[in-house]
Parts: sequence; structure tokens; C-alpha cells
Amino acid sequence: MFCVAWGDFLRIPSCSDHAVQMYGDFDELAESAAAYFAAGLERGDVCIVVARAENSAAILERLRAAGWDEERVGGSLVTADAQETLSSFMADGRPDAERFEQAVGGLLDEAARRRPGANLRAFGEMVDILWEQGEHDAAVELERVWNELAEKRDF
Repeated sequence: MFCVAWGDFLRIPSCSDHAVQMYGDFDELAESAAAYFAAGLERGDVCIVVARAENSAAILERLRAAGWDEERVGGSLVTADAQETLSSFMADGRPDAERFEQAVGGLLDEAARRRPGANLRAFGEMVDILWEQGEHDAAVELERVWNELAEKRDF
């Protein structure tokens, strides 16, 4: 395991770096996610938010407050509803790897087409949703398929 300072990770993560943040309330996480995306947008990265609607809105609100309005973002931000995305690849209470590849891989592909050659940054809440629902085995399995996707695509 390689550890970097949180601030360094938010600004300049390496391809396929993965972080988990423990937080007391979503405001704390929204601040970190917005800082992560603002740093990426500043570098010309394309950002992907897969979150609950209210949490996506909180992240976007913080980005706007930091000067990243829709005009300045210029299409470099892809959003998807976490529950809908999760529903698209779950089968019998477990993540289906092939359907996950289609759904989430498709989001990554869409983001990559927006700015060819740009780095991709992603934030997702789907594992959290499963964990909160008591579906711990499915949450661990979802982490595994995310890691497999990271071996195939750079984000």
C-alpha cells in the first residue's frame, strides 16, 4: 500500500489511485470531492460524479462557489445518479461484472470522448449505498469490479 497526503491526492492523483474517505456528514465529503474535481478541472481533466441526487447537487454547488460554473466547466463534468446506475448492473443482489463494465465503463467512455487524451477523475457513492443497506458482501464485490475496471481503463 502506498500512502500520499490527502491534499496531494486531491490535487494530483496518479492513474488508478483510489481513496476512501471516512466522514461525519456529507458536507465534509462534498468539500473534499469538490476540491478533487476543481483541481482536476484546473488541469483539464474530465470529471465523473456518480452520486445520490442531493449529494451530486451539494458537490456541484461547491464547485460553482469555487468559480466552476457550467460555462467554465464546458462539458468536462459527467454526472449520473448512483442508485439508478447501481440498479443497472445488480443481479440477484450482486454486482454483475459484465453489466458493470457496460454501465460504468460506458460513463468512463462518454467522459473520455468529451476531451480525448484528458485524465479522468471519478467519484462514486454506489459502494456506500450497498454498505448502508447492509449488503456488505455486495459492497466488497463492487469494490472488486471497480478495481478490475481500473486495470482496463485509466481514471
